[in-house]
Amino acid sequence: MENNNIPEKQLEHDNIENSHNLNNNEEIKTNSQSADKEDIYKSRYSIASLVCGILSILSCLQIYAAGICIILAIAFGITGIKSSKKSMAIIGIILGIIAIILEVAISIWFYNVYLEHQSIFDLIAG
Repeated sequence: MENNNIPEKQLEHDNIENSHNLNNNEEIKTNSQSADKEDIYKSRYSIASLVCGILSILSCLQIYAAGICIILAIAFGITGIKSSKKSMAIIGIILGIIAIILEVAISIWFYNVYLEHQSIFDLIAG
């Protein structure tokens, strides 16, 4: 009689272990799925940083538009730097910094033209 109970107890023990393993596997899948979703969202920030960096370079003559794009490029780049698309975020940050330098240079040039000629038409007319 006792020999028959031992395999049943062993089976019950194995079933309990298997159910614990299944629960652990489900938790691991859930954690990896949430990590994948988080990486997808952060990679979107990297792409947004790159796009805003390009737009900030292209809109350097429009001070307010470029300023907004510069701020967004740097902010999205810092957020997206932890994603799988890290290089896009870094390029977005670099483009934002280049746009800042261009903005300052263009502003200084326009300021000097204004002080010297008081009008852009005076510069054109000679």
